[in-house]
Amino acid sequence: MTEPDAVRQATEGYRTDEDEMARFLAACIIGQCGWTSTENLRRTYEDITGDNWTRKVTVQLQNLGCEPRKGAREQGEKFVRGWTNIILQ
Repeated sequence: MTEPDAVRQATEGYRTDEDEMARFLAACIIGQCGWTSTENLRRTYEDITGDNWTRKVTVQLQNLGCEPRKGAREQGEKFVRGWTNIILQ
């Protein structure tokens, strides 16, 4: 019995997405009580995967215990958005 094309394509898409997220997470340290700006995380994700940051990435990070924080850090004169419990290596 062969797998239908739609199932095969969906499975390949899922594996590709998971592989890309794994490559991104390899550049991060999760759960270290650190903080990283959303801009730096987004740039790193897009550089590593070649894909745009989407809601799916946000949900996956939240599932790993990372939390978005609006205005969490002050850099010079401005507050920036960032994430807790994640740092870049």
